[in-house]
Amino acid sequence: MPDIVYFSDIRCISNLKYLKCRSIVYLRNNVCIIRELQIAMAETQRLEKYLKASEDNAKTLSLRTISLESQLADREVELHRVEMEYHSQM
Repeated sequence: MPDIVYFSDIRCISNLKYLKCRSIVYLRNNVCIIRELQIAMAETQRLEKYLKASEDNAKTLSLRTISLESQLADREVELHRVEMEYHSQM
């Protein structure tokens, strides 16, 4: 298996999907673009989107937790009030 395969035209790469190598490098306008780098950058972008979504979910869950804790505190106060009223009537 070759480490790097060079192509002068990107269209050649799409025709050779079966080619197994570590890196596919092609030249375009005298600029060398490394396919592995493109894949890594795409994966980085995907992971950054996933991280952003996770952070947003964490914020939402945190706000929901605060809301539920507040509701619980209100209900505990009301329960205590009802218990005190019940005991005063006995």
